[in-house]
Amino acid sequence: TRRSVDIEKILHDFNVPSTIHYLSLDIEGAESQVLSTFPFHTHQVLVISIEAPDLLARTVLRQQGFFFVQILACGSGALDELWLHWQAPNFQRTMQQFAHSEPAIRPWTERRSREHAERGKAAASKYA
Repeated sequence: TRRSVDIEKILHDFNVPSTIHYLSLDIEGAESQVLSTFPFHTHQVLVISIEAPDLLARTVLRQQGFFFVQILACGSGALDELWLHWQAPNFQRTMQQFAHSEPAIRPWTERRSREHAERGKAAASKYA
């Protein structure tokens, strides 16, 4: 029997350091769910790349002190976004040198996120 495990348990079980220099989230539409439950109170992330974040994911990132830097074009055609925490080393210089305006949420991104989230919930229920 398989079951899902929350991110806090994973970080604890693998003794992940309290400062995470880089986190890449590409979990097929469940990015918002993970970010919403991420233990930012115990783990500080300095840089995050996230595939096609929806409005909730972006909101959580902003609330946690992250700023949009730029879109990263991936070989697969996916568009990841790079976000930097205000406490990251060289924050001001990095933002001045590389920051772009945050793109609008695209309707297909919201729809894609909902579809992936539904598939993820269905898949997770098989293992519950």
